[in-house]
Amino acid sequence: MVAVKKDFLSKKAGGARAAALAQAGVGSHGSMDEDSRSYFGFLFPVGSDHWEVHCLICEYIKDFLEEFTLEVLGVTNADGHICVCVEFFTVQTAPLEAKIFEKRDSFIFHGSHISAVKIENPELFKKPRDPGLASASGEHPAPAQAPAVAPPVRAPPSAPTSSLFSTPNRRLVHKVFETTEPPPGLPVTPALPQGSSEDKLDKVLTSLDALTTFIKSEVVTRNHLDKFHQEQLQILEKRIEQSVGPVHVELKELRARLVTLETQHIGLGSARARSFSERPRASDPAFKTIVFKNIPEALNGDQRIVAIESFMKSKFPQVRIRDIGNYYKGAFPNGRSLTRAAYVELSNADVRREVLDKIGPKDSPKIKCTIGGSDVAIKKALTEAAMQRNSALRRAADLIKGDARFTGKLSKIEWNGERGVTVDGSFVFKQAQADLTGTFDSKYPDLSLPVR
Repeated sequence: MVAVKKDFLSKKAGGARAAALAQAGVGSHGSMDEDSRSYFGFLFPVGSDHWEVHCLICEYIKDFLEEFTLEVLGVTNADGHICVCVEFFTVQTAPLEAKIFEKRDSFIFHGSHISAVKIENPELFKKPRDPGLASASGEHPAPAQAPAVAPPVRAPPSAPTSSLFSTPNRRLVHKVFETTEPPPGLPVTPALPQGSSEDKLDKVLTSLDALTTFIKSEVVTRNHLDKFHQEQLQILEKRIEQSVGPVHVELKELRARLVTLETQHIGLGSARARSFSERPRASDPAFKTIVFKNIPEALNGDQRIVAIESFMKSKFPQVRIRDIGNYYKGAFPNGRSLTRAAYVELSNADVRREVLDKIGPKDSPKIKCTIGGSDVAIKKALTEAAMQRNSALRRAADLIKGDARFTGKLSKIEWNGERGVTVDGSFVFKQAQADLTGTFDSKYPDLSLPVR
């Protein structure tokens, strides 16, 4: 007779030693001697199928008690119930009781809760045989007898092979199927139209032709996109031209008015016409620069700068110098060579004017500058506009000298008065007072000033 105790879920069960070990963390995943085993069981109604309840407890252990080392030993009749025995480590008693108490509402069999009890004689329990395997082999179940004591095994048994218990979440899946409405079925296939197969084929071909016509006429192709892109570009160009056109007209009018104002300014007594393309006085360093000319060629660049610095410090100690440098000529960077001129950049145009006034005119200077044993002339630096004008005259002269029509004739650059280039006393190239380049005589329409 199986002896069971109904106080397995009592909070006092397990003893002080088990509770202490449980608090210390021993038992959930630890190990212990094989002699320290205990047993509990689940009670089912009389007449329950042994194999079914055995598989159910195996599934419950996997679902709710997987953190404990448990083994289902078997099934037997006990005190008017069917009892399934489970073996566990004694040290796991306290946490196991707490877990079973927590999951007590989850242990259900055929709609009713099943209770857990203590087992005193586990040797009377026997694992039932799978009825499916027994019927397939043609064997009949042996008569019930007292089971032999099974050797304890630490690892839980493998899952039953019955299709009724193939997954540990079978109850959740079953509940989902019970609470979910079945999906709607497929629509009924409409009946084919009556008529011969040739009529049906004609209808299909006619529909295909209509579809082809629709695609060709309505679907956008790459050619359509390219055409649309070109149309949009033309529209944008027209809009930009319409918007910018008035600006160009205004600029032309402003330039014409500026030329008129400059001409009137010259007529009122201005020394020269100031071109609107000329660099302003504030940005051209030539307006605050003096030039030392006719420096002996025997001096190198460093010697020239040292001599000029010494002259400026001795004659103008109160004047602050911004820069001193040499002028070079030739192609950049490897064809450059020193000229016989150097420059000194001062603070502003007023300081330059005061310095030149103290030095005096070049014909009879008040202060003489001697560098390398030779007298050096000091004068104003050429402005950017003046250098452009002089460069234009030199390029025009080189072009005329190289032309076959002027071979054997005397060409000359006229720097003062009416500026230009003459051939045998007649102007071939003229440069007006406000002109930065110049123009060739109308007799030579094929000549044009080369670009620098």
